[in-house]
Amino acid sequence: MAGLPHDHWGEQVTAWTVLRPGHDADEASLIAHTRTLLAAYKCPKRVFHVTTLPRNSLGKLIRTALR
Repeated sequence: MAGLPHDHWGEQVTAWTVLRPGHDADEASLIAHTRTLLAAYKCPKRVFHVTTLPRNSLGKLIRTALR
């Protein structure tokens, strides 16, 4: 998860997901699932599905590339 710019709050929690082949999930169900596990302010407001996540040579996630 990372933050995207938001007009009112400054940033909003956003999630990027890579689904396994043969699996499907929509944005609403993923957000609803996170609400059962996390406090409301920690839950993503948007979910984007991507094929791969950007990583550096050490395998760490490049959060700035997600924006």
